[in-house]
Amino acid sequence: MANDEVPIIDRTDRDIVTYGQRQFAKQKQTSHQFSYIRQKMRELGWFLLKAGSVDPEVRHVRDCIDPQKFYLCVSAVQMLCGFDEKTMKYVTPSLANKIGQSLHKVAKQVRIDALSSRDKDLQEKAEHYFIVYKEE
Repeated sequence: MANDEVPIIDRTDRDIVTYGQRQFAKQKQTSHQFSYIRQKMRELGWFLLKAGSVDPEVRHVRDCIDPQKFYLCVSAVQMLCGFDEKTMKYVTPSLANKIGQSLHKVAKQVRIDALSSRDKDLQEKAEHYFIVYKEE
């Protein structure tokens, strides 16, 4: 990994680490996927940096899995992917799609964690996040 803030974020954010571990467990037999998993984790780190610059209260990916923070997530992805409001196009649309898919997977993981720890508030946030994600 490059020497910047992203590897530090990737190593310290519980949900990014869990995301990487779960992807690794799925891809155990195919070692050529390891760089792909590392890249996905970096994308989440970039997203988290950008989301934290939009809202300083966001310190972990889990903070974004909240229906009230959904549009903050959208803004962070738009800034990260070079969204042009005049043309309504992204400079890198594939990155926006990848981050959205990764956030969806993290939200599933957060919901599973909430169910297993019986955290009703977190479970409700994750489920409502899914509803907003699906509708938008």
